[in-house]
Amino acid sequence: MRASLPEADVMRIVPTQPGPASCSLALSPTWTLDRVAATGPFLGMLDDYSASAWKPLPAERRVYGSWFAEGGGYFLELARDGTYYVADDAGDAVDQGRWSRHGSGLLLTSSSESTACNAGDRLVLRNVKVVEPGTLVMRSTVRENGCDAPWAGKGWILIPYPGS
Repeated sequence: MRASLPEADVMRIVPTQPGPASCSLALSPTWTLDRVAATGPFLGMLDDYSASAWKPLPAERRVYGSWFAEGGGYFLELARDGTYYVADDAGDAVDQGRWSRHGSGLLLTSSSESTACNAGDRLVLRNVKVVEPGTLVMRSTVRENGCDAPWAGKGWILIPYPGS
């Protein structure tokens, strides 16, 4: 699926490939979710958590899913098959490729299908930490940003896959 935030408090989700029967879009080819929670103040509130509340990057299966960027503007999907996809607030792909976990960090390597980055560009996130005030929230330090991705240093809020 692809998602976009076309205006304040509205998120549109559009399927890009068929899903299992339990995830049928029989009622509408496009879902619209109204009153999306604003992300800026939410993540700002997380600065009040003590350093000990932030934990190391959890098991890899816990990071699979759709992540929304602090302050909005970007969507990141980390898929189970090791691929990732980044969309801007219009739902347009800006980067995609392969991701992997390396200790307490994540490595995202752009593919030739990326529109804003070149094939082989790397984003290296180190010291990834999470806190869970209802859903997982992630922040990190950018060690390398090969394509100067403006979303690289964002904090992220997880919308987990079912069963994750």
